Amino acid sequence: MKRSLLFVTLFLCSLGFVLAQSASLQGKVTEEDTGEPVIFAAVALYQNGVLKAGTETDFDGNYNFANLDPGTYAVEVTYLGLQTQRIEDIKVYEGKVRIVDIEMTSGDAITLETAIVRTFKVPLVEADNTTQGATITSDQIRNLPTRNINALAATTAGLGSADEGDNITVRGSRTDATNYYVDGMRVQGSLIPESEIDQLQVITGGVEARYGDVTGGIISITTKGPSDQFSGGLEAETSQYLDPYNNNLVGLNLSGPILRNKKGVSVLGFRFGGRYTYNEDDDPSAVPVYRVKDEVLADLEANPVILRNGAQLVAADYLLNEDVNALETRPFEDLTRYSATAKIDARFSEAIDVTLTGAYNEVNDRFTPSENSATRASWRTLNSHNNPFDNRTDTRLNFRFRHRLGGTVSGEDDDRKVSTVQNASYVLQASYENRLRDIMDPTHGTNYFDYGYIGRFDVDYVPVFNVLFDPVLQEPYLVHSDYREVLRGYDPTNSPNPVLANYNNTLGVSANEALNPEQGNFAIGDANNLTIEAFNAINGRISDLFQESWGFHQNVGSIYNRAFQSDQDIIIFNANASFDLLPGGSEKGRHSIQLGIAYEQRTNRQYDVRNPRRLWQAARQYANAHIQGIDASEGADTIGLYSELYGENLPAPFFDAPILGVEIAAQDNSRFYREVRNALGITDLRTYVNTDALSPDQLSLDMFSAQELNDQFILDYYGYDYLGNEFDGTFDEFFTARNAEGLRTFPVAPARPLYTSAFIQDKFTFRDIIFRLGVRIDRYDANTKVLQDPYSLYAIQGAAEFHNQ
Repeated sequence: MKRSLLFVTLFLCSLGFVLAQSASLQGKVTEEDTGEPVIFAAVALYQNGVLKAGTETDFDGNYNFANLDPGTYAVEVTYLGLQTQRIEDIKVYEGKVRIVDIEMTSGDAITLETAIVRTFKVPLVEADNTTQGATITSDQIRNLPTRNINALAATTAGLGSADEGDNITVRGSRTDATNYYVDGMRVQGSLIPESEIDQLQVITGGVEARYGDVTGGIISITTKGPSDQFSGGLEAETSQYLDPYNNNLVGLNLSGPILRNKKGVSVLGFRFGGRYTYNEDDDPSAVPVYRVKDEVLADLEANPVILRNGAQLVAADYLLNEDVNALETRPFEDLTRYSATAKIDARFSEAIDVTLTGAYNEVNDRFTPSENSATRASWRTLNSHNNPFDNRTDTRLNFRFRHRLGGTVSGEDDDRKVSTVQNASYVLQASYENRLRDIMDPTHGTNYFDYGYIGRFDVDYVPVFNVLFDPVLQEPYLVHSDYREVLRGYDPTNSPNPVLANYNNTLGVSANEALNPEQGNFAIGDANNLTIEAFNAINGRISDLFQESWGFHQNVGSIYNRAFQSDQDIIIFNANASFDLLPGGSEKGRHSIQLGIAYEQRTNRQYDVRNPRRLWQAARQYANAHIQGIDASEGADTIGLYSELYGENLPAPFFDAPILGVEIAAQDNSRFYREVRNALGITDLRTYVNTDALSPDQLSLDMFSAQELNDQFILDYYGYDYLGNEFDGTFDEFFTARNAEGLRTFPVAPARPLYTSAFIQDKFTFRDIIFRLGVRIDRYDANTKVLQDPYSLYAIQGAAEFHNQ
């Protein structure tokens, strides 16, 4: 007994392992005629026809399989002189003990060679009910009229969702308070097709110590494993001709052995499942939705702004009821999903098995911006064909190593004895998950300067003169006072946003038309020229007057003005150890001990061009920001006389005047004014640059400095530099990093939170009584720094300093 207790103590001290799936199957084998226990009967455990484990009954006829994967099993008991018994369709649930007592009968020489096969009958009263919730098996899933995992889980009492398939709330908790597990590992991204689920457990209360960081509930999924024989399935369904939603699905699964040992037992098997899903409307509305008719839309896009009594008005303001259609489906709201799962099980010996699981999920979800918003104009009526995409990709790998160290009985033949410590095992698990996401306009994508481009606006910068009077000579004379932008031409021919360019149709300006011909190469005083500001749409800006119709609908040609992308890596390591402690034998009660640790590290990145249209405004603002105006100081250099520069006949009463140069001043942390001139081959920084005459492919983000873009509130990023390149540096580099020019680059390190935990749990079983006691410790480390508040009334304390008080 002392040696057993010493072994237990060493086991607890040396193993600090956590969460793996844990289920057990136990029972008692007796003779039907006498009721006596069958001692040292051979008990074999099968799943999908594959031998999973074997053990022997003890002196009391009891057997136990611990640390099982949840699923459906078969138990076969053999003993010399008794009829072989096989019990099939035994549902073993995660975290629970399934009790299967077996009675063996005697038989003649002929019947002893065959097995009596029975189907397990689920008891009316669940013996192990220490957690609240429900378990849904693959058979039940197959019969339910839904394929969404959240919808499946929502059939459990205490769970709810706003709509079928929406995020789950558990007993009134928040929708993000539900944790998801697949094969014992916590996952963050998309789950697997329901056809690959062997068992789905929902826990709403009585959460075990091996789970942590839970404020709502838990949904734990066990995937199907390889089968002993080759098998497969193909499914296809469509509603294309049955309803307007056009739901289509094609699925495939294959399973079977790869390698068998000399006894014909599968020791290496595989399972693969794949599915393609397409929904023309993935979340149908309960009421009709409205969209303008195609022929009306074509007219609106050709002339979004119209003239009425000399005033420019939004053409959509004059729509009538007959100009729109009431639709049963939301237009341009299609969703395409590609899913694949693969699993390989390898059994190196009766004690060691390895599982490698992979999952891939890709979703292309088209959506309507600001749908159901109470404050923003509706997008759908006039712009549903411009809906952006939300693309998500989730890749997951999971490795598990399981080693069973001992069974029920030790020794051989006459030296066999029942161990006080039984079913000792440990499980090592590691997983890697990568989640990618991007949300942007499908046409422009990451071509950021396309979002706001309307067309080419040609501009001249002409000198402006003031007329002064010389009191000595009693004659007027001219003084150069400034430069003026004079619009010379407008060409929207190559615009990637032709509908937005049509907002300018009411101005009556044709492509390549010579504008402001009355304005020569100079100006005296004020002038009444057509300017770029008179246009309804210019690069980077649409007039507020024409962006909406009556404040209810976004006007035609609207572009989703955002380009977002994120990248999340999740690395998890779990280690779990378990054993059964029977200090007084199996009839005196069983302590099922579990203990362990878990480690999780996330690396989160995000790069968000929140307003790519504003890039054109930034370019226009920074291109000539270093030019302070003309240098009118005494003795300032002049460029030359007007006649020398332009060689024109001077019209009366104009007389020749010197043209002053401009004064320039370098801007702190500015880059664009230099880079745009380098790209255009302009060496003189005093030369004005007209960015509205450039095309999108002539501009790029790296022309700007980090401060220039951030000051315009264009970017939001972490885990990247300001140009969208992944950055793996430190928090401090935000304050110190500079480029080769000495300009600060403001890189932001990725968020790298750390999560660790440890627990120990005892599940004590005595006859029909089961209770559980456990202790768990969780630690979360944000693993970063935060800026101090300079206006705080009290000294700022760190977490360690606060807790040490």
